[in-house]
Amino acid sequence: MKMTARGASATSIRETYKSNVQRGYAAYMRARTASWAQLVSELKHLKARDIPTPKTYSQAINSNFKKEWQEAIHKEIKNLTDHETWTWVDLPPGRKPIDSTWSFKVKPNDKGQIDKFKARLCARGFRENYGVDYIETHAPVTTLVCFRVCLADAAQHGYHYSFFDISGAYLKSKLMEEIYMTPPEGVEAPPDKVAHLLKALYGLKQSGRSWYGELTDILVEQLHFDRAVSDACLFIITVKFDNGEFIRLNVHVDDCAATYKSKVFYKAFMAELERILRKHIKSDGSVLSIADDKDVYLGMTVQRLPDGAIKLHQARYTEDILARYNHLDANPASTPYLSGDPLCKEDSPKTKEEREKVEGIPYKSLVGSVLHLSRSTRPDISCAVAILAKYQKDPGPRHWEAAKRL
Repeated sequence: MKMTARGASATSIRETYKSNVQRGYAAYMRARTASWAQLVSELKHLKARDIPTPKTYSQAINSNFKKEWQEAIHKEIKNLTDHETWTWVDLPPGRKPIDSTWSFKVKPNDKGQIDKFKARLCARGFRENYGVDYIETHAPVTTLVCFRVCLADAAQHGYHYSFFDISGAYLKSKLMEEIYMTPPEGVEAPPDKVAHLLKALYGLKQSGRSWYGELTDILVEQLHFDRAVSDACLFIITVKFDNGEFIRLNVHVDDCAATYKSKVFYKAFMAELERILRKHIKSDGSVLSIADDKDVYLGMTVQRLPDGAIKLHQARYTEDILARYNHLDANPASTPYLSGDPLCKEDSPKTKEEREKVEGIPYKSLVGSVLHLSRSTRPDISCAVAILAKYQKDPGPRHWEAAKRL
């Protein structure tokens, strides 16, 4: 599908999105009153991206999907209560509390369909004051290079791999600083009281660092893993006297990717990790969770092929990009970039008419979307993305056409 003008492109994208939202909502409401067989049929083609995401608490509880969002909010509040995230106290003299906000997301499965509605309470950490509310904030995550190397070794030797995440990870780490927060929306609080945060609530500047320190203590001190020198979030345990059993664990905040030799050894590790993490929570729910799309890690789908090789792809993410820019029906191109017709700075708009022609096109957004793709699973488009990224400040019609070709 070709779009010739930038204004027309942006309008077409907005109209397509609005149509998808209306169609998705109608199908969803029909499915809610249908039998199970009918529900599966109704929701089969409904994508998570077609569900509008509320930006505020008020929008969520007044939206067409208010029942689902209220259930997600209730689940999050229960999770915060089970973790004893705060206590209600009087605000000490001279201290200023921060506030909070709700974040909402429709989580998709590996096919892009609805997995669950998710709500999360986040502190507005940008209101923290350096030296008073926080000092250190750096928290490392595993690199994609290290993750791919571990998978490559697993493919070569026939090792197993598994992905899991730690539910409410930040809430399992204690907060060393004294931080006070105003009562969040939807949470009942005693009159004239503020929340004294005891756990690292999402959104705080130091939450990531607090959780990394807690997880490192669990893996290294209690479970006897070694931390790799090349990657601060690659943890390895090896048992030399037991047939060379090992586990390599790549950690990206609360998402974990494990490669291992023995399923029995890995199962014992998971049971012990669950036991340790359960000390931080009062409820009986599982701490370690595996989503329905259990072969997806950080948005990348991992597939074991019949010959033992491992394939990485982001088909769902790619489809979402195409849908966002109204290119699902576009004809494929043989190359991502026409090297014989190079772009240059002179292609930027120079007249008022040329600027009006490209006004409103989502050039920066498109380049940013494919940049993530090129760094994760599509290195073949890296050169084209790098060229397009040079003209984000002032893109012209030729730049936009090249971006759409990509």
